[in-house]
Amino acid sequence: MWKAYLSHIKRVRNMSLKEIRQTMPREESEKITDEELKAMKDLAVALLPREPKFTEGYVNGDKAVLFVRDHSGDEKRYGTIDMTKENGEWVVG
Repeated sequence: MWKAYLSHIKRVRNMSLKEIRQTMPREESEKITDEELKAMKDLAVALLPREPKFTEGYVNGDKAVLFVRDHSGDEKRYGTIDMTKENGEWVVG
């Protein structure tokens, strides 16, 4: 699960606007400008942990929860990540 989460973070950081549009409902994608989409991506990337550390986790069937911590400057941040197993692979959400 942890590797799947780290892969998700990397993917979000590296996604092009075209790739992001492909993950959106078509109707939404047609309404949003590239500038708005870039701003949304920049915000999402800014909120991602920079150096997440796994603290603990729980699995219940095809659902799991990861508890992570991160340091942002002098500030410690804590987060909870919901994971779901789909087609044998762990995915965020």
